[in-house]
Amino acid sequence: MNFILKSLSGWSAEEAAALDTLLDNRHVPLPQAASVSEWEALRPSLLETFETNVYGRKLPRPDEVIFTDITPRMYGAFMAGHAVRRRVEVKAKRNGLEASFPFELAIPANADAPVPVFVCLNFDPGVLNAYQPTEEIIDNGFATAGFCAPDVVSDDGDFTNGLAPLYYGPDDLAEDGYPKAADAAGKIGLWALAASLVLDYLETVPQIDASKAAVIGHSRMGKTALWAGVLDPRFFAVISNDSGCGGASISRGKRGETIGKITTRFPYWFCRNYQRFADHESEAPFDQHMLLALIAPRLLLVGSAERDLWADPEAEELSLYAASKVYALYRRADADRPLFHYHLRHGDHYLSRHDWHVYMDFLKDH
Repeated sequence: MNFILKSLSGWSAEEAAALDTLLDNRHVPLPQAASVSEWEALRPSLLETFETNVYGRKLPRPDEVIFTDITPRMYGAFMAGHAVRRRVEVKAKRNGLEASFPFELAIPANADAPVPVFVCLNFDPGVLNAYQPTEEIIDNGFATAGFCAPDVVSDDGDFTNGLAPLYYGPDDLAEDGYPKAADAAGKIGLWALAASLVLDYLETVPQIDASKAAVIGHSRMGKTALWAGVLDPRFFAVISNDSGCGGASISRGKRGETIGKITTRFPYWFCRNYQRFADHESEAPFDQHMLLALIAPRLLLVGSAERDLWADPEAEELSLYAASKVYALYRRADADRPLFHYHLRHGDHYLSRHDWHVYMDFLKDH
């Protein structure tokens, strides 16, 4: 059975006209850049816009980071000897405090050369979970390095655990427990920092080609993958799966989850300023296609699910289409190897093995 409804790295003239009409009807502001140099000149102000209004200021790196191999002996041979499994502790020190979190690696055992790697932003610990078909990833020649988001900092309004106290002391928190500063980073900012710290370690592993590191996440981790990819240009590819509002979806005219709904239920993911645009999306000096465009010219993959109306696949495709106007400025001689990709599959909100195979097949060509 073919689970993929749409898989593309470009739109026909008819499709483009329809999407342009949607952009016009929703009054989506497009970056005014006619060349790479003009776009690069706009980039700093756009990054500032997202730091100030959505995700909060980029967190400074810890004063010191220590990586410790804590692989249990019981791991032994992994996947019938096809892979090596390793567990690493990341200990970050800042302002006299320290915090740590673990992540797990799975590396093809008998690769002839360093392999590309997925930095996986997961909901569960370990390399074996419902959203990550690790054996198939290994068999396709990729390594994985995944951390469990709540191991980095809890997925709630508590800013006194995990990495958070390294950046927010008692005087930095308001009565509601969130950072006082309106542009202070929320949990997405802390998770994005963790992704970069994992990449620091991967650069030291001889079996891994860290120059071919792709950051991947689903749902709120898809939002985080996008922000991590924007902040850390070392990521060769950025993959957002069903990330929806505050992720890949255009906010103007969006179905399902809106800025108002997401900042009511999950205000701690973002900075306080994001709440100003609840039910006022048209007044925002940004929309999510600008975030996607900030990743150019690196590889960008956006995946949607047909029945995931909360995330809104139409808004995700429309966003990537709008961002593609910036990607078009970076024309390459090997035009048969596009820089971005969109796919829509049957089903619901999920990161499936079918999604993974789409992403892996795309990356193999690059």
